[in-house]
Amino acid sequence: MKKNKILLLIGFIIFMVVILIVMIDISSKTKFPGQINDAQEEVIP
Repeated sequence: MKKNKILLLIGFIIFMVVILIVMIDISSKTKFPGQINDAQEEVIP
């Protein structure tokens, strides 16, 4: 049981890191609702 829990924990951590990297990658390519102000500043001179 201990080995299974450790493997599950390691897998979960890797999964979370991958999601975090993907989220950062998407946010750097596209504008999220939280970055509307930045987009408006770019559009409006």
